[in-house]
Amino acid sequence: MKYLVIAAGDGIRLSSRADSKPLMPLLGLPLIERVILTAQKSGLTDFYVVIGYNGKKVRQHLNRFSKSKNINIAHITNEEWKGGTAYPFLMPKKY
Repeated sequence: MKYLVIAAGDGIRLSSRADSKPLMPLLGLPLIERVILTAQKSGLTDFYVVIGYNGKKVRQHLNRFSKSKNINIAHITNEEWKGGTAYPFLMPKKY
């Protein structure tokens, strides 16, 4: 089963705590990892992560995480990440 994670925004409300919302730790684990591991426990196996703001850093982190946990993670880059939350849902349609 496939799972879509939208992690493209700048997370302005959390900007005082972290430079990238997906990588902000919560109880010692970055939010993006917590989301993926929780979904994996529910039986999901393939993950598609839409990245935008701070995309290079998030992609590098996810590549290391994916390799260490043997999890399939595909990256979808949203160059229009400032455009709101609806557009990222249309991007992965081809996947």
